[in-house]
Amino acid sequence: CIVSSPLTLGHDVHDKEVNDHIWEIISNREAIAVNQAYDGDSGGVYYNSTTKICIMPWTGNECNHTSLAMDTSSRNLEGTITVPSYRYLSKPLGGGRVAALLINSKEEADNLTAKFADIPGLSCSTNMYTVRNIWTHSDEGTYKSSWSTMVGGHDAAFITVGCASGDYSTGTKSKSPLRVFILAGQSNMVGHGWIAGTDSNGQERNATLEWLVRNDPLEFGMLKQQQPKSSENEADTTKDKHKSMWTAREDVRIACNSWEMNDSQ
Repeated sequence: CIVSSPLTLGHDVHDKEVNDHIWEIISNREAIAVNQAYDGDSGGVYYNSTTKICIMPWTGNECNHTSLAMDTSSRNLEGTITVPSYRYLSKPLGGGRVAALLINSKEEADNLTAKFADIPGLSCSTNMYTVRNIWTHSDEGTYKSSWSTMVGGHDAAFITVGCASGDYSTGTKSKSPLRVFILAGQSNMVGHGWIAGTDSNGQERNATLEWLVRNDPLEFGMLKQQQPKSSENEADTTKDKHKSMWTAREDVRIACNSWEMNDSQ
């Protein structure tokens, strides 16, 4: 999730035991949000440790974890591969926030430290940073120059870092316009961005925001914004219950190709 690459599952999805074991990871919305975010950089490695370890094959004392020096091909002994004992990756999320993944490739746990000055794209005028733990869905607190944590063998710490005061290197929050990119087509464009309304035959439009909230609450119920009643005695009808306070904006456009493919509507 730390880079903008497709997320795939390589296990038997019918294996309940495996699914239960990895569910907290593959269903982690904060982790998925990092993958889906894009702010001009798809993310990558920003730090590799100088110590290397042998990862395959394992043949007892054939590999010395601390003395190997990595060459350009990452191979030092025949049939073996060496990698940094730990490495850090980062990805900008926009609004001055950056995600960081601290990977421990060793068998044993190790204390890993993310120095904020080393993380690309992270700069705060106050030099005070807030850290959020993606795995535990909790705020770690405020730190000045770095954040450290114990990471188990073959495990990783996953965090987001931002400025504690909201002041970035420019002294103010980013005022860049909000950019939303939607890839849609065919039946996905049925509603054409309508909040509600009827078509030329007087029938309610399909797939409008109102229609989705009412007809598929399990999937779209979180979009519901109930309109307050004008009085305590007002009836809470189904229609009123799902009527929202969404605002139609004139500065938003949806473009799609016409069937003739010679024009854009």
